[in-house]
Amino acid sequence: MLCGNHHRAVHEGTLVIDGNASEGFSFRHADGTPYGEPLRPPAIDVAQQVFSALRGMGFRETHARALIDTVLRQGAPDDVEAFLRAALRASG
Repeated sequence: MLCGNHHRAVHEGTLVIDGNASEGFSFRHADGTPYGEPLRPPAIDVAQQVFSALRGMGFRETHARALIDTVLRQGAPDDVEAFLRAALRASG
């Protein structure tokens, strides 16, 4: 259960939650840093722009988020074009 602000952050792509109830959850900022650590605003902006681009291309919200998470785990590029290309490659 999340408060309204954190719930919105998940849907906006600025907060990423992985895991499940039986194994536990992990919380990350959109730039891939663990929740509570200092943010990298430019990286968050890039991830949000890529999320919007993927949604504009017709990807469903959950699929777009999964692609962004995949790229973040692999070490996301710092520019929108390279990040978007990496997300599209991950879509198979």
